[in-house]
Amino acid sequence: MRITKRNLELVTDRINDLTASPKIMFLGNEHNVGHYFIYYGNGGAQLCRVRSKAGTISDVLRSGSIPKRDLYNRMQAFVTGLEVYHG
Repeated sequence: MRITKRNLELVTDRINDLTASPKIMFLGNEHNVGHYFIYYGNGGAQLCRVRSKAGTISDVLRSGSIPKRDLYNRMQAFVTGLEVYHG
């Protein structure tokens, strides 16, 4: 199976649902704190989360920019952990 941006976005939506995080990046002119999203750059992708209304973000998996397949696998493991934790 080829991993596409759409595959990553679907898993990100699941993470936002499981964590009751905002589903959209912006609320008016401010960033929506807690929103998970995929950042694409440096030839790869990474799972990020908005940390402040000013737009500070964090690399959730501390992976840096990695190939989509690697990120997809790590995100699936993250989802499994969330599902176990949230029951």
